[in-house]
Amino acid sequence: YEKRILQFKRIRKRIKKNGTYDKADMLIKEYYDYYLNRAETAVKMLEESDYMALSDEARNKKTFCHNSFKGDNIKTDSKTGMMYVDNFGKAAYDVCVTDLAYYIRQIIKKEGTEKGHIRDVIDAYKDETEFDEMQKKLNCAMIVFPWKFMNLCNEYHNKRKAFTFDASVQRLERCVKSVEKEEEIINMLM
Repeated sequence: YEKRILQFKRIRKRIKKNGTYDKADMLIKEYYDYYLNRAETAVKMLEESDYMALSDEARNKKTFCHNSFKGDNIKTDSKTGMMYVDNFGKAAYDVCVTDLAYYIRQIIKKEGTEKGHIRDVIDAYKDETEFDEMQKKLNCAMIVFPWKFMNLCNEYHNKRKAFTFDASVQRLERCVKSVEKEEEIINMLM
């Protein structure tokens, strides 16, 4: 998280230094404080969750995370009707709540997602496994951290394009349009 924050600060510094702003730069300038605050809040929450201890415990218990748990990887066998998960290429020993956070971030992006949907997912998770206060903080930290926006900024600025591709700007615009919905869900989780 801290590495991504440093990259984000360097991008902002580069934008100021260049002095010429394209559409992507203007979006980054406009939302810089908001996303930086969210990222720093997530780092504090991560520290409070004692992630390292939770991760060590998961490693000792040999629990693992899928690390790409989303709808595309949840399948139904056409013959038996049984559900299964595939695509374990990113799986690693870690705290299972990491998958919960990843899944929640995926469904937040979908049109029509409401707080109730997130609550239902968390309740279903609680029915299947332990979900203590530290894991709750860790889950929240991973949802609060603005991965998508920071990844898009990093991707765009590391390419050092001479002009802005409409697709890059559109992806940033879609990301910032979801701020209000994300805030509502984050407030519910905290």
